[in-house]
Amino acid sequence: MGLKEWIIPQDPKFYNKLDAIAENAVDAAEALDDLLQDYTNLEEKRTRIEDHENIGDDLVHDLYELLNRSFITPIDHGDMALLMAGLDDFVDYIEAAAVRLYLYDIEEPTEGMQNLGSLIKRQSYEVKKAVAGLREIREPNDIDKALIEIHTLENAADDVFNQAIANLIRNEDPKTIITRKEILEHLETATDKAEEAANIIGDIRMKNA
Repeated sequence: MGLKEWIIPQDPKFYNKLDAIAENAVDAAEALDDLLQDYTNLEEKRTRIEDHENIGDDLVHDLYELLNRSFITPIDHGDMALLMAGLDDFVDYIEAAAVRLYLYDIEEPTEGMQNLGSLIKRQSYEVKKAVAGLREIREPNDIDKALIEIHTLENAADDVFNQAIANLIRNEDPKTIITRKEILEHLETATDKAEEAANIIGDIRMKNA
């Protein structure tokens, strides 16, 4: 055990909470992808995503409470708060897109929406791997590989989003453009939030190397 580990014990409670938040993000992303790829039972699927958003809020609240009760933490208070907020935002935008699909009576998602949903799901898997790697941050693990993949997927999402907007403008009426553009923007922002979480994890890794 190194000096830093002796001074700052690696309390598993914090990592368990972060893992639970990341796992819930995966569940939300999978539910979104299922909704977009199999556009049936929309109300039920939208409700399931809203449930994951509420679960995420509760998990984040619990971890904030744990942080507030703890003087010594394995990861800096501020860094952990930023990471929690980033993961929470990721799920919030997933939920926002699903709600708008339902409220705007979208008859079927566009190919761009479906592609973004798939990218969000793939990002969530990599985020989960990166968060899990924080437990052994000073040992060789999959964090760096996961972070690179999250950035790659976000770049791919930018390309999908730009093409989807171009298709809308060329082929749709103004009302359709407005509603679908908003949904696409929420989906693309979800990929941005995953990248922001990755950046925070990267910063934590550098500080604790």
